[in-house]
Amino acid sequence: MENYLYAGARLRTLENSIIGREKLDRLLLCDTVDACVRQLDEWGAAIVRDGKTGAFEREVTLEGRLSAAYAEVLASTDGAPFAGLWLLPYDCNNIKSAIKCRRRGLDPDRMLIRLSGGIPVETVKEAVAKRAYDRLPAPIGAAAQEAATQLERTGDPRVVDRILDAACYAGMLALAKESGVALAEKLVVRKIDLTNVMIALRSGRMGGETERRTLADFFLPGGTLAQSDLAAWSAAGEDELLERLYYTGLERFAKSAAATDRTLAALERAADDDLMETAREAKLVPVGAEIPIGYLIGREYEVKNLRILLAGKSVGLSVDALRERMRLSYV
Repeated sequence: MENYLYAGARLRTLENSIIGREKLDRLLLCDTVDACVRQLDEWGAAIVRDGKTGAFEREVTLEGRLSAAYAEVLASTDGAPFAGLWLLPYDCNNIKSAIKCRRRGLDPDRMLIRLSGGIPVETVKEAVAKRAYDRLPAPIGAAAQEAATQLERTGDPRVVDRILDAACYAGMLALAKESGVALAEKLVVRKIDLTNVMIALRSGRMGGETERRTLADFFLPGGTLAQSDLAAWSAAGEDELLERLYYTGLERFAKSAAATDRTLAALERAADDDLMETAREAKLVPVGAEIPIGYLIGREYEVKNLRILLAGKSVGLSVDALRERMRLSYV
């Protein structure tokens, strides 16, 4: 605990710069994206513009904001395992994009996310292009090789998602356990459970038995919910699935999901909000590794909300429509 006295104090201060509920409400009232950008600039956001046209670069700006957060946490915690585990999904998504693009003869560069502390994008591109998967950290490299082989054999890009998602969450869970931080492990397990529930909900909406079984192949190991139970509850109907979840550790999600209009977008928001409620437990801890964990998730949700808001403003969505899409904020 004492190892993170400095990190905790610094990140508690930086939490004040997270664009949370109150600031998001102010952005929602802006008439245009340009007005939002001006407000963000006043708050000290590192706005990035195209060097030639001066146009606002939304994704580069948001990526930079998130990258800075990871750099701060990794530096202040001396690269502790609980900090690095949140980078794994980005690494795996980059690898997935590179493998699929190579299959189609496309350049993946614009699809890759560059974050401080993750596997360098150039390393990913080179490893996939040269099929030198041993250049990637184990065991992700082995999963990437298997995914590429299966894609060549089947031509089905879903096998890439299935194999690398399983490797990603297995790696996250291993790092969380290695860290010895209970909240880190709790969050990863919660994420696995919520992902599996969303798979079960989608499976229940599939037309045929074959399609449902195919989707069930994407269930992730490591959660608290038995995959066989999820498959059975899904087959029995959506109401049955949500009712059953009331008697598991996911009753909070079940209650929230049941109160929505049951669109997939609304259910995904309920899942995201449930994970944030778990992350907010870090705010009750005076000192410890929980503070950097909560801070990172707070930044993740900040960026997600800004992306929703700015993209919605760009296509003229109403304030009410945007507010319905926003996730819970850490602050």
